[in-house]
Amino acid sequence: SMFVFFTLLYAFIQGFNYASFSAVVLESIGRGAAATKYNIFASLSNFPIQYVVLLDGWAYERWQTNGFLAMDAVTGLVGVAIFFAVSIATTPRVRGGMVES
Repeated sequence: SMFVFFTLLYAFIQGFNYASFSAVVLESIGRGAAATKYNIFASLSNFPIQYVVLLDGWAYERWQTNGFLAMDAVTGLVGVAIFFAVSIATTPRVRGGMVES
């Protein structure tokens, strides 16, 4: 019963993840050629997944389970750091009442 519960919980949370990804992509692509642009963004989102799988596999072969878990945690932190760096770099600055781009 716990397996079923946590599998359903995982699927429910994963639905929120897919919905948030879709919302960001659909907001950023606009109206023209939406289907093509969405598929390009969706295909690009597979690259980080592949790199994390490769890094986790390498860490497991080198350091076993503890190395795998540490690498998985580090890749998550690096992803959050990249998100914040891009967010800060692309946020308009306000100087003297005027927005500076």
